[in-house]
Parts: sequence; C-alpha cells; structure tokens
Amino acid sequence: MDDQGVALTRRELWDLAGARALALEAAGVRRGDAVLIYLPNTLQWQVSLLACLRVGAVPATLPITTDAATLTHIQGLVGARAIIASPTSRRRPTGEAAHEAAVAGDRVTTLLLVDEDGTEAWSHVPGSRSDRVVPDGIDQLMFTSSTTGLPKAVMHTADTMAAVNITFADRFGVTEDTPIFMPSPLGHSVGAWHGGRLSLFTGATLVLQDVWDPVRALEIVDEYACVFTAAATPFLKDLVDAEWPAGQPKLASLRSFLCGGAPVPPSLLEQASAQAPQ
Repeated sequence: MDDQGVALTRRELWDLAGARALALEAAGVRRGDAVLIYLPNTLQWQVSLLACLRVGAVPATLPITTDAATLTHIQGLVGARAIIASPTSRRRPTGEAAHEAAVAGDRVTTLLLVDEDGTEAWSHVPGSRSDRVVPDGIDQLMFTSSTTGLPKAVMHTADTMAAVNITFADRFGVTEDTPIFMPSPLGHSVGAWHGGRLSLFTGATLVLQDVWDPVRALEIVDEYACVFTAAATPFLKDLVDAEWPAGQPKLASLRSFLCGGAPVPPSLLEQASAQAPQ
C-alpha cells in the first residue's frame, strides 16, 4: 500500500514482478547484471526489487533525490545493464537524469520509465555488452551518502541481507501480521532493508509514504494499524510534535520505532513513549 491509495495483494505483487522480470530478461538483463532502481516510495519500487531478485539480477538501490551527475557516476561505477526510473518525482525530471546516465557510457543499457500507476515506457541505448562489473555472489548494491565525496558502492550478499532480516524480525516481532510503515526512502539502506526486504522476508504488509508529512503519517499508522517502522531522529521528533485530536491515542498501534542516524535525546524517547501507549 502506498500513500496514493494503491494497494497490491501478495499474489498481485508476485504476478506484476514476474511480468517485469520477463520484460527485463527480454531486454537482455541476465543473472548477475546490476539494475539501478531510481524510484520514489511507491509500489513500483517493490515490484522492481522483486523482479530483479526473480531474474537473479542485482538491484542497485539509490535515493530518488540523487542528482543527474551522481547518477551518471553510479552508473559508470556499477555498469548497470538497466535503469528503472520514474519520469518525474517532486517536480524533478528524474527520467531525464536516468537517460543521461544511460547514454553516458559505451555499454548497452535498457531504460525503463515507470509511472506510479505502472505505465511503462522502454527504450534501449545501443553499445557493447561488456563484462559485468558486479562480482559473483552479490545480492544487492547500496551506496554511501556522499557527504565527503562521490558515493561508493556497498556490496551485500544474500547472507548479509538475511542476517539482518532474521535478527530484526526476531528482535522486533515482525511477522506477516505486523504491518510495516515506511516513510524513509526505499532507495536508502534504511528503507530498502527495513521496508522492502523485511516485508518480502516476513510477508508483512508494507505501507509506504513518499512525501513526508507527520500528520498524514499519523493517519496512515492509525488507519493500517502499523506496528513497526524505521527512520531517522527528525521523523520521530516530527511525529511527537504533530497535532492530533484530543482524546485519541497517538501511535497507539506502533510497537517499535527503530530510530537512528542522529542522536536521540532521552526527553524525545520519554515523549514518544507517553504518546504511544501500549
């Protein structure tokens, strides 16, 4: 479920991902090839992730806020065989940025632009099919934040991904019956790991928010009885400070908020605990 009201059952997700996997294979994507996923927090991100995993391709996930120059650098770094992007996001021409990255090198690249409703537009950049860059045994690529330089690729195997999934599912009691709320960008490690991957691992319903709005976030958590989320400290601060109808418990269903990325003041934890009665 995303904040546009679009929802998929597990079967629908599986079928859509299967169709996209077949299309990627028809476009020349093979097992071990990197595929850049450059999408906002919509269900199309999850469809694309699962499609890559079904092909055996390596999803390379990066935030939708990544600029064109950095995207081109990342494409050159990992030699992605395909880029899956949104035509626009938050009034930014993300599709144009993806096209610039696709044509920057001399390798053959498939570009898939996909709207929130699933409408697809495919194009192919000619070039040579050079050897893939990603080593054998890699299951997903994530990227550093580039605060001190250009992003570096971080390689994860199926074992490292599963180790986190198993640990967090056990530690926070995440099962198919505990909906996950994810406002953190899916292209960031927090969203990808504790949202997209954890949902696939446990079968939990994944409820997405693309554009951050704390009041809307509270409404989403309440409407879908979300139990678990993970986000940076400012997200929690915004939720604590957001107005909420008197007499109605705030964050009543939310059992766990995995918080980090910045110091978490004890006073904020006390406020959050008081506002989320268990």
